[in-house]
Amino acid sequence: MSITNTAAAQRSLVTQMDYARAGIITPQMKTVAAAERRDVEYIRERVADGRIAIPANIHHIEAGLKPCGVGEGLSTKVNVNLGISGDKADADEERRKVEVAVTRGADAIMDLSNSGKTRFFRQELVQTCPLMIGTVPHVRRHWLYGEAPGRAYGRGPVARTGGPRARRCGLCHRACGHNPLCSADL
Repeated sequence: MSITNTAAAQRSLVTQMDYARAGIITPQMKTVAAAERRDVEYIRERVADGRIAIPANIHHIEAGLKPCGVGEGLSTKVNVNLGISGDKADADEERRKVEVAVTRGADAIMDLSNSGKTRFFRQELVQTCPLMIGTVPHVRRHWLYGEAPGRAYGRGPVARTGGPRARRCGLCHRACGHNPLCSADL
């Protein structure tokens, strides 16, 4: 696939998938290919098809991201879960966990922070941690307000049965017990 070398065309390439689909091999694809002992074209093709992901936010790349690939035909990755919460809000301890994860060879950090200065903590992670970083949607509002995730993301009203805070199961759409939240009073 060809792409013109204009400023507008270059701006349209944002993600690793954009570059891969344009036939462009990025430094991150080269790094993943070397680490996985794969041909770089193998990596590019699978990134273009969506079978391999290289989480490489431009701000994280600038801060020193160590590119890592996840997906078809690649090695298993080691992920470390951490985060600050209402009952354990010690950011210094979480920073120490990040340091241990990096020195012990982890591939990724999953920040499960759900309380306190989460935005600041995540921005600091991106600036200081060379590993892939993932986060989960902020779900605290679901617990506080009794909203089901669908409503929070604009997917319609919450179906309720069995009391003001009961929810319907995401599997069978009844208060059945498949899901511990489907009929639990929070």
